[in-house]
Amino acid sequence: MNGGWISVKRSVIEHDIVGLKRSGKYSKFEAWIWLLLRANYENARCCIGNQIYELKKGQMIVSQKKMRLLFGWSNSKLINYLKLLQKDNMIELETTNKMSIITILNYRVIQDNQHQKNIKNTSKEYQKNTINKNINKNNNKEIKYFNVWWNLYNKKVGKTKAENYWIKNIKVKQIEAIMKHTEKYVKIRTKQYRKNPHSYLLNKTWEDEIIENLTDFVDESLKEKERIVQRRYELQMQQMKKERENAPTDNEWDDIKTTLNDWKK
Repeated sequence: MNGGWISVKRSVIEHDIVGLKRSGKYSKFEAWIWLLLRANYENARCCIGNQIYELKKGQMIVSQKKMRLLFGWSNSKLINYLKLLQKDNMIELETTNKMSIITILNYRVIQDNQHQKNIKNTSKEYQKNTINKNINKNNNKEIKYFNVWWNLYNKKVGKTKAENYWIKNIKVKQIEAIMKHTEKYVKIRTKQYRKNPHSYLLNKTWEDEIIENLTDFVDESLKEKERIVQRRYELQMQQMKKERENAPTDNEWDDIKTTLNDWKK
């Protein structure tokens, strides 16, 4: 895997385990990483003695003696390494008796490209996370409204299918109309004759005019008449029972008959 980029924090130089600040000799790779991490990432001013130096992005001022001690290299090995980097157009080197100014070539291009990629990736990731959060937030809100409607509709068939349709297709501005229509709809339709919840939503039944079913009223009227007739019958039976209870016994009837016959004579 030779393509792509990685970001390395500058403080890795001082890391206790993988840091470059340790005993032993540096490899050429480690020395190159040290140069990259020590280079200025932006334009800067540096004061050494009575001299002020204007350093550009990708430049550094360093002592070759310090580099030899840090890398664990001999003077000749360091000089040959720096010449090799110059030959490969990786650095430019200006050397004096006291110091060296090393310029990492293409530092601006490399870092700016990587920086822009990092910004774009971070921005995309942020946007993705924001969108996901908003979707989850909206979904939670939609599910809350759906559950209210689901309980109001009260026909527990195909909830998942109806819920998915609600989340994907039902707009917030439609919810009030759906609730109002459903409230009336369930009053005139028994559960048995209601549409399945998904069909109700899919067909936009809430936009239909509610036509009251006259048969329901006829049925209720007949039931009421039956209840009235039944009550009258019960009352009549109760009256007849009272009359039987108050009626004279056979002996009493004989006495009444005897009295009437005597009166006629």
